[in-house]
Amino acid sequence: MIIKASTKYIREGPSKIRPVARLLIGLSPQEAIFRLSLIRKRARKILIKLVRQGMANAKNNFKIEPEGLKISKLIVNEGPRMKRYDKSHGARFDGGVIKKKFSHIYLILETAEETSPSLLKEKGTQRGVRENGK
Repeated sequence: MIIKASTKYIREGPSKIRPVARLLIGLSPQEAIFRLSLIRKRARKILIKLVRQGMANAKNNFKIEPEGLKISKLIVNEGPRMKRYDKSHGARFDGGVIKKKFSHIYLILETAEETSPSLLKEKGTQRGVRENGK
């Protein structure tokens, strides 16, 4: 089963959130919150709230306990930009435009028993092992 949670218009650039988000893919929500508590980045507070929101969605909407979940996708997209004029930035006679970036974050949780069909190998051999066992 797929459980979704999202947060939009976060006043932090996506390039600052993505490195922290990459660390959480494949983890259980409890493990993700524990690992986020050890990271000293501003994005951790946002991601902790989002993971807790996903756990609450699973419990309240689908009656699934959070222990049986894992983070399958964590997508960080760019939102709109807030622009402001500052005459101290830019070229000699015209001021610069400072762009403040926003982010949209989408979390997708799956039950741990589910496996994606693309992850299952059709062949009976493993990578790096030959057919005759050499």
